[in-house]
Amino acid sequence: MKKTQAGFPVGLGIPTILMIFIVLCLTTLGVLSLTSANSDSKLTDKTEAALLADYQAEQIAEQMLSEIDGCLLQAANDTAVWQQTGVCSKLPVDVSARAKSAQDIYTALVRTGLPDMVSLEQDTVAFSVPLSDGRSLQVSVLLKNYQESKRYEITRYRLVTPELINEEEVQQLWPGTSE
Repeated sequence: MKKTQAGFPVGLGIPTILMIFIVLCLTTLGVLSLTSANSDSKLTDKTEAALLADYQAEQIAEQMLSEIDGCLLQAANDTAVWQQTGVCSKLPVDVSARAKSAQDIYTALVRTGLPDMVSLEQDTVAFSVPLSDGRSLQVSVLLKNYQESKRYEITRYRLVTPELINEEEVQQLWPGTSE
C-alpha cells in the first residue's frame, strides 16, 4: 500500500533560501561593525594627536614661564645690587643714569633678559605657543613689584581656536522682550 502525504511537502528550497538570507544578514552586520570600528579607530588617533599637541604646547608654555621666572629673579637680584652700589653692569650706563627708582632698573633688566618670543607691555608679559592646527596657547602674566616674593601672577592661560563663523553672517537673536 502506498501512503499519501497530506499537507505541503518541505523540500530543500526554503531552507536554502533561509540560510542564504541569514548569511547575507550576518555578513552585512559584520561589514557595518568593521566600518564602525575603523571610524572609531581614526577618531581615537585624531584625538590622541590633538591631546599630544596640547600637552606639548603646555610643556613649552611651562618652560617659558620658568625662563620668565628666572629672568625676574635675576632682575630682582641685580636691582638689589644696584640699590647697594648704584651701578648695574648689565645695563648701559645711560639707562642706569636715567633710572629714577629701583623699579625702573628692574623693568629695564626684565626687558633685556626676557626670551625673544615674549612681549612686555607695561607690567604684562605675554606669549603664544602655536599649534599645528591653527590653535594657539596664549599666556599672559602680570609682573609684581620686584621686592615681592611672588614675582608674577598668571592672568591668562587659554587654548584659543580660530573663529570659524563670520560675524556678519550671525543673525540677530530675539532679545526676549516684545515691543
